[in-house]
Amino acid sequence: MNYENSFLIKIDNLRIKSRMASTKSKSPRGWDNPKNMSQRSLHEFDEAKAARGKNILRKIQEWESYIGNEERALYNLHHFDAENDIVSQEAKERYAKSQMEKRKEKITVIKLRITVFQKELELLKAGELDDAIRESVQKVKSTSLDLRKKEQEKFQHKRDAKRKTQKALTDKRESDRQDRREYYGKERIMKRYQSHFDRTTPPRNICKNLRDFPNNKGYMWRGIQFFGHKPVQHGAPVVLFEPGKHHLTIHEWRRDGYRVYHKVGRARKGRPVLEERKRPGIAEAFWKNKGGRL
Repeated sequence: MNYENSFLIKIDNLRIKSRMASTKSKSPRGWDNPKNMSQRSLHEFDEAKAARGKNILRKIQEWESYIGNEERALYNLHHFDAENDIVSQEAKERYAKSQMEKRKEKITVIKLRITVFQKELELLKAGELDDAIRESVQKVKSTSLDLRKKEQEKFQHKRDAKRKTQKALTDKRESDRQDRREYYGKERIMKRYQSHFDRTTPPRNICKNLRDFPNNKGYMWRGIQFFGHKPVQHGAPVVLFEPGKHHLTIHEWRRDGYRVYHKVGRARKGRPVLEERKRPGIAEAFWKNKGGRL
């Protein structure tokens, strides 16, 4: 196999790639025109070119070290002497010869590789690979921009999801806070009403009358409604008497509305002082609780 021709073809390919990169359509404001490159772009190009040169030198040093190893192996094969006396001298020489041919062929290949890297280094120093380096840097730059854009989109998605979760938690906490406030507010009102009810005791005459009243008739005393102890009179209106300083106020709920009367002493209650048609309220709630209708 002719290794030298294959490596010479590789060197020609380097020149062709460089020429192709330089003959591409040039943008007056792009990377192809060094005059229009920004300071940052020039810095990136210089870094990429220096890194390319260091990489080539490192590879040359590695392959040269391989040559040293192979030459030491050749030296050992020249002075090869098998320890086993059973092996004939002819076999020793045949083995050493085959190994030396393999090592020499390997050294030739390595030297050709080094030649390729040296030619590439010469092209790099001559500036013939500048366009190819600019193109590779631009590709890396566009790839990094795409990756950065994807990372930003991913970060934005996570941030939006986090904000959405935080908003849901905030809304839930606010809703729970409102529910607790409403619950404790109602509880305070109920306790206040219960305390007011516990402290409120109607006079004896009212308590005595309530024993004889039906359950749809009673008294309103200090904002609390007291109903009679006897069974409900179905079909009769709901009537509550509210004693006052100067007169007795009579609240009456019928099917057609709500009326208020004032009564002084033992006089008749007379005409209503307030009359409202179809007023929903205590009468409807009362008869609903009793399972009946007005």
